[in-house]
Amino acid sequence: LHNIPEGVAVALPVFHATGSRKQAFLYSALSGLAEPLGALVGFIVLRHFCTKRYLGYYLREWPELWCIFHWMNSYPQPMNMGRDIKLFGALSAAWQ
Repeated sequence: LHNIPEGVAVALPVFHATGSRKQAFLYSALSGLAEPLGALVGFIVLRHFCTKRYLGYYLREWPELWCIFHWMNSYPQPMNMGRDIKLFGALSAAWQ
């Protein structure tokens, strides 16, 4: 569902700048193809390394890393304070 507002966010400025619906559609379609093409390139590059054994590790670890990344970028002030890093560690451990 997030691709619909993404396409609108690309198409509207192009349409208002050029007045061409065809060009707006083309640019929004090209921006929408970035994710599937990136997945295809990733699959081609990593297909020999992504065995069933490691796929479980990937699916388990990536969501945790994204949560940590989000926490560190969304809440920079607590990260700069020494006492609150313990809270971060406790929340990370509880997430497991």
